[in-house]
Amino acid sequence: MRVLFIANSCVCYGANNSLLDLTMALKKNIEVTVLLPGDGEMAKRLRKNNIEHYIIPYTMNASPLDLRHKRFENIINNMLFLSDAIKIIKERKVDLIHTNASNVDFGAWLSIICGVPHVWHIRDVLEVTYPLKYDFPKLEKLLRKHADCLISISKYVKKNTMAGKRNVILYNGLNLDKYVIDKQSLFSKETINLLHYGQITEEKGVLDPIKAVQEIVERGYKNVVLNIVGAKSKYCMELMKYVNEHHLNDYITFWGHQGNMRRFLEEADIVLSCALTQAFGRITAEGMLGECLVIGANAGATPELIQDGSTGYLYTAGDGVELAEKILFVYDNKERSREMVKRAKRTAIRRFDSKKYADNILRIYESCLSKR
Repeated sequence: MRVLFIANSCVCYGANNSLLDLTMALKKNIEVTVLLPGDGEMAKRLRKNNIEHYIIPYTMNASPLDLRHKRFENIINNMLFLSDAIKIIKERKVDLIHTNASNVDFGAWLSIICGVPHVWHIRDVLEVTYPLKYDFPKLEKLLRKHADCLISISKYVKKNTMAGKRNVILYNGLNLDKYVIDKQSLFSKETINLLHYGQITEEKGVLDPIKAVQEIVERGYKNVVLNIVGAKSKYCMELMKYVNEHHLNDYITFWGHQGNMRRFLEEADIVLSCALTQAFGRITAEGMLGECLVIGANAGATPELIQDGSTGYLYTAGDGVELAEKILFVYDNKERSREMVKRAKRTAIRRFDSKKYADNILRIYESCLSKR
C-alpha cells in the first residue's frame, strides 16, 4: 500500500508531531510519502528519519479575518499547484491520500481529480481553536462529505465538526520510545517545577499558569518555577510585559520554540494544559508519559484524557487562583501525587501507544480501499 500524507505546515507543532509519530509507525508496513507546503523543521525531521517527501507551496483553506481578501488568491494558488502533486501521485502509484489537518484541503482536491480514496484527519475545531475562518465554508462541507473517512481526535472534535460519510474517533498515538520517561524520584525537591508548552495564544490559556504563579508567590511561596515554551508571538510579548510589571521574572521564564521538549519534561514535576478549546492535548499525553502530574482546564477534550483526582486534576478554565490551589495541593500531598503520576503513566501507555494507533489507522485504510 502506498499512502500520500498532506501536511498542513512545515513547523513541528502538535499536528506535525502526530504525523511524524504515525509515519514512523506505518513505514514498516506501507510506503509513505509526505507533501509539505514549504521547507523547514518538518522537512529536516523527515530527512533524518528517511521518509520520502516533496515540497509544493500549497496554502491553507482558512485565513485570519484581516486576510479574508486573499481567499480567492489562495484557492487559485492551490489549483495551479495541483498538476505537480498529480504527477507525484502517478509516479508513486499512490493508493490513498491522508490529509493531516482540517485547515488544508489540497488532498481533497487531489482525491477527487485522481479518484484516490481520501482519509481526512480533523485535529481541531478550527474557528473556535484559532482566530481563523474557512475561506469557503460551504465548499469545505462538500469536500468533507466526499472524503472516505474523517478521523476526529476526540469526542469534542467529532461533536463540533462538519459531517462526512464516516466519522470515527481515534485518539492520537505517540512513540513510546520517544516520550516515556522513567524518573528516579518525584516531588523530591523543594522547588515547584511547572511547565507549559505549545503555541502561545490567548486560546491556549497561557495567562492561567502565570496568574497561578502570581497567586502562589503572593501567598508567600518563593520556591516556584514556571517554564513557558513556545514561539514568541505578539501575544507572548504581552504576557512577558505582564510578568515584568508584576515582578515575576524570578519565577517565570519564556524559552521560545524548542524542537526537543524532553529535557523540559525531565525537569518538570507538573505539566499545565490550559487551553479553553483543546482538541486533544498532546501536552497532556506527553506529560503523563513523561512522569509529570498533569493539571488541565476542564474544557475541550482535556476531561476526556484526565480522570479528575485519579490520573490528574482539572480546574476551571480562566481561574488562576483555583489552578494555584491545585498546584499547592499536589505539593502538600506528595505521596498521593506520586501514586497518581504512576497510574496516569500506565493509563497513557495503554491509550496512546503509536503501534496500536497505527494498526487502527491501517484498518481504516483497508476499509476505505475495499469500499472503493
